[in-house]
Amino acid sequence: MLITHDHYDHLEYSTIRHLRSREALFIVPFGVGAHLAKWGVPAENIRELGWGDEFNRDGISIIAEPVRHFSGRTYSTRNSSLWNGYVLKGRNNRVYISGDTGYGEHFRATGDKHGPFDLVFMEIDAWNTGWPNTHVFPAETIRAYHDLRAKALVPVHWGVFDLALHPWDESIRALCALADEDGGVTLLTPLMGQKLIPGVTKISRWWENLP
Repeated sequence: MLITHDHYDHLEYSTIRHLRSREALFIVPFGVGAHLAKWGVPAENIRELGWGDEFNRDGISIIAEPVRHFSGRTYSTRNSSLWNGYVLKGRNNRVYISGDTGYGEHFRATGDKHGPFDLVFMEIDAWNTGWPNTHVFPAETIRAYHDLRAKALVPVHWGVFDLALHPWDESIRALCALADEDGGVTLLTPLMGQKLIPGVTKISRWWENLP
């Protein structure tokens, strides 16, 4: 399990308790392991990574890279733990997971250091001019895609939790329009639970058919 930071929509108590019983290995940012230990996860099943740290298992390298966000489950614990993006390197493919982040030079730095990426999972939702460094805006997602030198993009962090002031489908609709205009962005938008094989799985813009 890759945990990017300790906000409630990314580190949920009952889910962790369920996975604890399956002896899952948790890769988490510095400081987040304390939550898991408190919830009964054995220390040997927790790996804390700081920016630039690497963990290897079964031929896959997991590298924590910086993103622009914040942490804390209460006001008193704000920024008491780290927040990570993750790079996954296998023998033949590379994947990037942004976690929650505002736009910044970290995308280009990660792309230069680890790219190109076969697949990137980018958060696209909960943006607002009042908190410009917390989440990426739709146009910034397109910029980040190119900064990372990505071959395909799976938009995530949208249509689930109501965290912003815009409609639930505004981000994905705006992103699709910008991707169409750009012409150089491959978007993969599976339904929740749908198995995704890039280049094979048939992908639709399913939200356009909702009543």
